[in-house]
Amino acid sequence: MAFDAALVPLAISISSDEERVAYCDALPHAVSTILPQILARCPEDLPSSKEREYFISECFPFSVDVYERYAANLLYRTLGTLPAVVRNWYAGLPNAATQIVSKYVRYYVSKLLVEAELNKVKLANKSHLKADKSLKIRVVPVSGEVVAEYTVEETTMRLSIVMPPDWPLSVPTIQIDKAIVPSEKAKKWLLQLTAYLFHQVN
Repeated sequence: MAFDAALVPLAISISSDEERVAYCDALPHAVSTILPQILARCPEDLPSSKEREYFISECFPFSVDVYERYAANLLYRTLGTLPAVVRNWYAGLPNAATQIVSKYVRYYVSKLLVEAELNKVKLANKSHLKADKSLKIRVVPVSGEVVAEYTVEETTMRLSIVMPPDWPLSVPTIQIDKAIVPSEKAKKWLLQLTAYLFHQVN
């Protein structure tokens, strides 16, 4: 419950990147202590029809599976709120543990998180796209991909970001096609974007 409370400021009150980074820097020890316990209490062999109910819903009716429901939802919120912290924790696990964690997260949680991220992109760009006709953004849910096309004087640069099937344990892949800048600058952009996504705190 205390760890759950620690996630609340990131969800509702801390907005600046600097504050989020500082706050998240204080959480790795808590994550490394609590996350294995959360995973141990998550449901196994959950029917696909129940996945959203367990992981996304924050309604926990009193029943024999109330602790499983709470653990599943807390896992979902932890991975979605602290992707970089979770990824660093995961990278430090022994091989046997990484296989167990990856299998569970990939099977149950990643697809729900990717869907949520893609929906954020759709919502965030509705107003922006109306104002900027030179930029077009498409979301491809089937492949977990965001495609941005920027046109300058009839020349178009295409940037694609593909979410990994085990997000947030792995970072998205980024590709630039038809760059309208020199190749060295395009490579620098790719490195900067990859670094940003790797250290993303939300």
